Amino acid sequence: MCDVFKMFGGLKGGKRGIDCDDLYFTVIENLELTVTKDEVFILFYKLDKDGDGLISYDEFSNCYMPRAHEYAVLL
Repeated sequence: MCDVFKMFGGLKGGKRGIDCDDLYFTVIENLELTVTKDEVFILFYKLDKDGDGLISYDEFSNCYMPRAHEYAVLL
């Protein structure tokens, strides 16, 4: 999970999270997905729970956490 967070530029340049541009360019360039900026913005604001303009490592890892308690406990 740490390596994926770094791939998105989460710790680049002294930042403490992924901003919307990092998310967009990583999805377009590295993952080679065809998405619009609007779709990435929607995803970004859904993941940015505290509204600070950055997706922190906690917010990033929580998006992969299962909703079912018994599976979340296993992780």
